[in-house]
Amino acid sequence: MLKNENPMTIGDVARAAGVSKATVSLVMNASPKVSSKTCEKVWGVIRDLNFRPSEAARKLAQRRWAGSIPL
Repeated sequence: MLKNENPMTIGDVARAAGVSKATVSLVMNASPKVSSKTCEKVWGVIRDLNFRPSEAARKLAQRRWAGSIPL
């Protein structure tokens, strides 16, 4: 299986939508802190770019927040 050498990131989505990476993250996690207008804009960009979150990045982030990064 070929790996994409330049995987798309939430930073790419954020730039295309004109919002911060934090806003993209909040939208993807269904936070009530983001307006419906902004949610619609971000989800539209996600669909247009066919963005798929990296499973490896998701797992790494989950470990970081759980405080279990091996040194």
